[in-house]
Amino acid sequence: MASRHIGTPQLRGSGALLPISILALLACAVLLWWMRLSIAYIWTPQTAIDLGDPSAYHLERAVENRFARIAGRPSARGWYTSETLGEFTIVGLQGAPVLVRRATTIDEKRIGQGAVRAAPRAGLFEAQGRLLSRAQAGRYADIFPSYGASTNATVEWLLLDGDRPGPNARTLGAASVLGILALLNLWVISASFQRFFRSRR
Repeated sequence: MASRHIGTPQLRGSGALLPISILALLACAVLLWWMRLSIAYIWTPQTAIDLGDPSAYHLERAVENRFARIAGRPSARGWYTSETLGEFTIVGLQGAPVLVRRATTIDEKRIGQGAVRAAPRAGLFEAQGRLLSRAQAGRYADIFPSYGASTNATVEWLLLDGDRPGPNARTLGAASVLGILALLNLWVISASFQRFFRSRR
């Protein structure tokens, strides 16, 4: 007579799928948390906060992760970065604790391999874009102490010129994919535990 093995009910039918789904759900949650500021910025007001110009700056109006406008004269030194969206120059503003990331101009571009870039284009300029606090600067965080060491000035803000609020296909697309993946994995986890509890009855 064949014997039956009686033991602790298992999450049958899930195999390795359950731990994979749990890890995938956690990964989606982490990535969505990391993107939370970009997602929130889409729905912020499209009227720029005016932070002033060399005649009078108004940094008391600054609100992180909001659309803002500022005008000023750039620092003598610039930092250059090449990104998916293009090439950018990051400059300080004389008399204001703000860094500005703006599109690199033709005369600022590297001339020949290994050549030293020209100094940032001088003269008064205006920038409008997303305003980030020093804590939110991410990949640009190292520029803050570097700028402070070269100018003996403290900067607390970074303005991403040209980054306006409103629908953003890349951000919305990535967030939608992550959201769908999170829901699918949550469904797999829920179904696995439902089978487990039914097996105990």
